[in-house]
Amino acid sequence: MSTLVVVNPNASAGRAVKLWRSFEPAMAAAFPDMQVAVTQSARDLPGLIGSAADSGIERVIAVGGDGTNYAMINALVQLHDQNPARRMPDYGMFPIGTGCDFAAARGIPKGSLETVEWLIAAKPTPVDIGVVQFTHQGGATGRRCYLNIASGGASGDVSRRVNTALIKRPWTYLAATLATILTYKPSFVDVKLDGKDFFRGTAILVTCANSTTFGHGMIAAPNAKIDDGLLDVVILRDAGRISTLKALKQVYAGTHLSHPAVLSSRAREVRIETGGQVIDGDLDGEHFQGSDWLFTLRPGLLRILTC
Repeated sequence: MSTLVVVNPNASAGRAVKLWRSFEPAMAAAFPDMQVAVTQSARDLPGLIGSAADSGIERVIAVGGDGTNYAMINALVQLHDQNPARRMPDYGMFPIGTGCDFAAARGIPKGSLETVEWLIAAKPTPVDIGVVQFTHQGGATGRRCYLNIASGGASGDVSRRVNTALIKRPWTYLAATLATILTYKPSFVDVKLDGKDFFRGTAILVTCANSTTFGHGMIAAPNAKIDDGLLDVVILRDAGRISTLKALKQVYAGTHLSHPAVLSSRAREVRIETGGQVIDGDLDGEHFQGSDWLFTLRPGLLRILTC
């Protein structure tokens, strides 16, 4: 099967290319027809993947972390929508990045020879793709796709802090999380699931999960499945900083759904009305801002490599 490997040079704090080179011989032996492309910008991806698909490439493997996944998924969906009849390549991951939560949740070894063995054994599986529509501060509408987890509130503030950090260390995310909890002002939201009222009040965090884990090991939605056609919705109500810290401790074990400040459910459509207030959000580790969000799923839209 013909394979294109796409390397994000910015992943792993700019060390991705060097790390990839140490595994490239093993990958070339496993996939003799492998081609390698090092991208300079996410804007290059639609053209790169589109040309690969037109030339018969059947599998694309991204070298990077959650941010790379985000860029790749949006490029793949864009290409699909331009020509739904075109067969899109299967998508796989070679995790090398600051954040690799989706890969970890799927059991993909991070940056090792075990990753190569995992990819050899992996098979394509149809998965759902999340979509969020929102309003920019200037009034224009935005639309983005995600593979893992989308959320609004404190997680967006954490994402902003992490993405703007001059130096990223293993503890950067935890430090950003604690700083946010100590300073974050909760937002008033009106949440509707499949058109029905679910929550109205101030919330620290609203999560619409396609998979289970984000935030460097936080099991935000322990029951989420990437192929069930449903979003797992988890809301952390504003119950004070002490309560929030206790819930945060539980989320690393995935036991927070029983916390009194946590609400959870499932839905095909999630509408979060903010009354026009712009709040911070996080999409697969990427920071964005917007108001009045609508989350939906596109069931089985793409195929990813899984074991």
